[in-house]
Amino acid sequence: MRTIKSVKASLFTLIFAFLAIGLIANTSVMNKEKAVKETAKTVVLETWYFTGGESDDPTDPSNYTDDPNQAPLCNEDVEVICQISAPRNGTLPDMTHPISGKPGETVATQILEAQDELNDPNAIPQTNDTVKEFRSK
Repeated sequence: MRTIKSVKASLFTLIFAFLAIGLIANTSVMNKEKAVKETAKTVVLETWYFTGGESDDPTDPSNYTDDPNQAPLCNEDVEVICQISAPRNGTLPDMTHPISGKPGETVATQILEAQDELNDPNAIPQTNDTVKEFRSK
């Protein structure tokens, strides 16, 4: 009789342990699904126009507008950054936004790359994922 009770107690303990492990595993999977859903937000890139001059900081978000009528026209001259593509952060472009598929690069770093090419007399400035057009001074 005593052996049957100890077998039942052991069986109950084993079933309880499996239920606890199953509950913990289920909770872990549910938390991972929530994390994946949160990181899958779509980022909308918008067009921004540089309103500053050649001495203004092109990585300063306050030097941009989303209204092309409030900025100098982009043209064939390659002297100053004119147009960028970046997500919105309030009313300004988000300069800290990472560039998809390019680890360590942000909107600001790509603007600086283009600016460095503009400042180098031996370089030919190129557009990139962020900098879309140039203009005259």
